[in-house]
Amino acid sequence: MPENSPPPSRRLWRPAELNTVIGHVNGSGLQQALVPRDIATSGWLSYGPSVALPEAKYRFSIDYSTQSTPKQTVGKWDFVLDGDITLSAGSLLGTLDNPRTIEGIVTVTQQNANKAFEIRTYFQAQSDLKIFNSSLQKIPD
Repeated sequence: MPENSPPPSRRLWRPAELNTVIGHVNGSGLQQALVPRDIATSGWLSYGPSVALPEAKYRFSIDYSTQSTPKQTVGKWDFVLDGDITLSAGSLLGTLDNPRTIEGIVTVTQQNANKAFEIRTYFQAQSDLKIFNSSLQKIPD
């Protein structure tokens, strides 16, 4: 997809398509995941895709897993525009190694239209973290 072009009505980004500071792609096929290179190093495990969004309402998701218990926080996630306008944010909690999906709805207003968005995950260097994909879907009016 060309840089700065609007995404189609639904788009899924697999691990190899996500940007990372501390991670690498592990596995193949549906088991492919973005994981930390060193579980003792915290930092941005995934971010991107840095594509401009037109004014609209969107549903986003992040599929992940971790061996931690559901009471343990292993990281955080957010949905930002231009790297500093946070539209949604939360914690990445343990999943006992079961896949989990975080979903949310964000509204890109006319004021924020055509700013690049990122769905980001931050690993806190506690336990482990696997990011399977991120997705975005425009919600019809």
